[in-house]
Amino acid sequence: MNREVRDKSLRYSETNLDFMAVLLRSADPSPRQTLVTLGSGTGRSTLAAAALYPSLSKCVGIEFLPELVKLSNGYRGKVKGRKASSEFVAGDFTDDAISSRFLSNADIVFATATFFNRGELEASLDSLKVGAKVVTVDERLRGKRFKFVDEVNDAAGDLQLNTGYV
Repeated sequence: MNREVRDKSLRYSETNLDFMAVLLRSADPSPRQTLVTLGSGTGRSTLAAAALYPSLSKCVGIEFLPELVKLSNGYRGKVKGRKASSEFVAGDFTDDAISSRFLSNADIVFATATFFNRGELEASLDSLKVGAKVVTVDERLRGKRFKFVDEVNDAAGDLQLNTGYV
């Protein structure tokens, strides 16, 4: 892994699940698509996507900290009802091997980019296929490769207001 655990981009944050549902609706997921969460933490966002859109082919969470991946995999069986297949992997999404293995097959990428280092997210998305959608929280992607689709405000943000971008 390229990054050290002391890196400031490894701060932990959770996305409000109501807000995430609204964000994903803006991305308009279709059956058999693959969703990849970057910085999946304990898997909450990834598992929520799997439960909200059970017709997705797969939901994959990529997390740098192995301890959180272990927790995520433990939570997988606790989500009841119909849901898409889910998988959690330990790795750094900025690593070319991780990016080519998971992001090149992604139809939707979800990232709470609040604490990501500037430019890392955009650089890691080089392997995305044409037409893939990227859903971010707090950081809008810039550059000619990305087409802005929608901006979503977190109406329920009690202590902080988040903005999502597709």
